[in-house]
Amino acid sequence: MTCKEPDCGGQVDESNPVGLRVGCVVSKPAYPCEICGRLHWVDGSPVFNRPGDRAFLHGNTVVHKDKKDRIIAMY
Repeated sequence: MTCKEPDCGGQVDESNPVGLRVGCVVSKPAYPCEICGRLHWVDGSPVFNRPGDRAFLHGNTVVHKDKKDRIIAMY
């Protein structure tokens, strides 16, 4: 699938799942773009946190970025 991040157009690496916690104990797989690291759910939709910040994979770290591309959280 193609990355949904504007101005990217990279391919999402469906062979590299990242477990994201979406509840108290539930984990769901998300998949990173090979170019920008933007995380996507299995249905192709991009991952956002509750406040609406975008999720990316940088190295082995999940980071959330705001609309101005500032990193606001790292996990």
